[in-house]
Amino acid sequence: MDIVYVLKRSDRNEELRYSLRSLANLPHDRVWAAGYRPRWANLDEIPVLQRSSSFANSVANVRAACTDRRISDPFVYFNDDFFVLQ
Repeated sequence: MDIVYVLKRSDRNEELRYSLRSLANLPHDRVWAAGYRPRWANLDEIPVLQRSSSFANSVANVRAACTDRRISDPFVYFNDDFFVLQ
């Protein structure tokens, strides 16, 4: 099962670093960034033009993930402040 992060444009995102590290605790396939992929992050990307409000951009990112045929069905939705503890 794939993991999809819905991300806003930001290259300084320490929460994302920690969240990605925590994925070692969750069996998964590919990890995707919908909306924006920070330069330092080794993630597959679903590019989505960010032109509106934060909420509208987030909805567009989720919609792009749901309609992208490369993403597993189902997938696990993540934000940068989600952490897998066990």
